[in-house]
Amino acid sequence: MGNNTLVVMMSMLSTMMMLSRRSCVVAGRRNSPAFVAGVHRQQQQQQQQFATGVFTVGRNQLQQQQSNQSSSPTWSSSSLLRPQMTTVMSMSTTAEEQEQSVEPSSSTTSSLVGIDWVREVVATALNDIFDPKEIAKNAATAKLDGKKKKKKNKKKKNVDESAANNKPEEEEQKPKMSEEERNYIIQAAIDAAQPFSTRDAMVTPATKPEFGDYQCNAAMSLAKSAGLNPRECATKIVDQLRPLIQEYMEEPEIAGPGFINFKFKEEYLSQALGVMVTESMGRLGVPEAGDKKKIVVDFSSPNIAKEMHVGHLRSTIIGDTLSNLLTFSGHDVLRLNHVGDWGTQFGMLVEHLRDEFPQALSKETAKDVELGDLVTLYKAAKKRFDADDDFKVRSREGVVKLQAGDKEALAAWESLCAASRVEYQKIYDVLNIVGLNERGESFYNPYLLNVIEDLEGQGLAVESEGATAVFLDGYTNRDGSP
Repeated sequence: MGNNTLVVMMSMLSTMMMLSRRSCVVAGRRNSPAFVAGVHRQQQQQQQQFATGVFTVGRNQLQQQQSNQSSSPTWSSSSLLRPQMTTVMSMSTTAEEQEQSVEPSSSTTSSLVGIDWVREVVATALNDIFDPKEIAKNAATAKLDGKKKKKKNKKKKNVDESAANNKPEEEEQKPKMSEEERNYIIQAAIDAAQPFSTRDAMVTPATKPEFGDYQCNAAMSLAKSAGLNPRECATKIVDQLRPLIQEYMEEPEIAGPGFINFKFKEEYLSQALGVMVTESMGRLGVPEAGDKKKIVVDFSSPNIAKEMHVGHLRSTIIGDTLSNLLTFSGHDVLRLNHVGDWGTQFGMLVEHLRDEFPQALSKETAKDVELGDLVTLYKAAKKRFDADDDFKVRSREGVVKLQAGDKEALAAWESLCAASRVEYQKIYDVLNIVGLNERGESFYNPYLLNVIEDLEGQGLAVESEGATAVFLDGYTNRDGSP
């Protein structure tokens, strides 16, 4: 059903939270310091894994260069900064196109700019400040060089001198990367570098209300490759962002080692909310779905002459909720109620009505019949069916008459259906369920004859105990019969 079905609720909730001085933000594990620290640890581990494997990749690529020119690594500046990241911005994107991409669309007056827009703005700022090729070069160089170990001042006691003397020899035996291989890997990274994307912006919902609305962590990842400390990198980003966001955001705040916090202006939120309410024809700035579809939603589908239970309530509420969302999104929604109004039990009920309420067998008098409690009626008919063999035979014959279109059987059946609709409509009225289309099992009765003939023609349907049946392979009764 697309993102549009939920945008209306999310827009309103986000707006009200911001207007109340951010009394509520996205909660959960992602907001905990432990989770954030875990993300940084995972990024460091990925970088270490990259550095470990880059020597082997570079050597193999260099060996194949003469025979296969298309085998160069497809690294980008973003993948070097954040392994396994997919960049989405093309190298052919011009500066003018990027500037246009961060401008709020014409619908901004009737809807709030959100996290996607902030990510686009930050990505544009990054491309204006930094050269992706230079960043890719520095990142690749840093990964190839690795971290230099600091010398320890503490002297170890009882150190075996022979072992200490042999240590340099062991280190010399380790394979080293040639300058040619090193230059090839760095050049491959430069050639594959692409502009920073919205993923590289690293914009997330703020982890605490006092941090504002959104948080940007790009400076933390870029600083080393840009030859800056994180706060210096963050300052450059903020200076570039300021004219792009000043209409919507307060002055960005640099927190901690280099985190950038964004906070919407109260005036902008108030104005945007007012426009959404007054100028969007009740849609709160949410556009209809571009790809409209025909969608069928199955509702509670109660059984005729039986009580509704909690399962029917659940499916009714869920079905109505989905239908409302889909209809609001512009889809053509069919609210279908597939009631259980056909089957062998109706032969039993029709014959019981024949004895107890004969007026129900005629369309002219059926409207005046008060069937009363249908559950009691069903239980009485079932009791007779279990105890009276003659009534059981009549019931089975009644099913055949009903399926064949016997007028009296149909009149009695319609009386049962009408009485049931009155009862479950009371529940629907309480839940404010409207627009239901009833299409019960009886809807398919006119098509059954052709299906049976087709099955018989293929030898799949056979006669069994006076009925036409289809027996599936692998399914038997307890006595082994099909």
